[in-house]
Amino acid sequence: MAKYIALLVAPPEPKFAELGDAALGVIGPSQWEPLANYSPDSAKATGLEWYGLTVKEFVDAYTAAYNAEPSYHGAGGYAAGLILQRAIETAGSYETEKVKAALDGMDLLTFFGHIKFDTSAENHGLQIGHDMVYIQWQKDASGKLVKQVVWPAEGKSADALYPAR
Repeated sequence: MAKYIALLVAPPEPKFAELGDAALGVIGPSQWEPLANYSPDSAKATGLEWYGLTVKEFVDAYTAAYNAEPSYHGAGGYAAGLILQRAIETAGSYETEKVKAALDGMDLLTFFGHIKFDTSAENHGLQIGHDMVYIQWQKDASGKLVKQVVWPAEGKSADALYPAR
């Protein structure tokens, strides 16, 4: 029996839990998860500035507005606007060069994770701070399968199970 199983694409999907105990311990990457634990405290622990609302505040507002839990698509779109807002505030202007300079200097943590851009000539503007989160299917106290974020440390909601079973 395998001690650890990591798969691409399928594990973050809620329907993955329909596998029952076969899903237990399976890990997979996701751009963002509503249970990610990014916070002002995790920013402080990693030496980064915190900006914006918390994960809970975003999830609560999104759920209230759309009657659904946000996907990484909704979270990523909101994060893009949040990052632009921060750049405009830092620049104190809407002028392109000043906003670009603010984006170039950005190195912070948001509800979506770490935000930092490459400033090299060949990869200018490439997001280099954001890490995908890794989720693992675990059982909660009642024995129900639930997703947990197990990496990165500043966003984890639980420790990884290893061996997975």
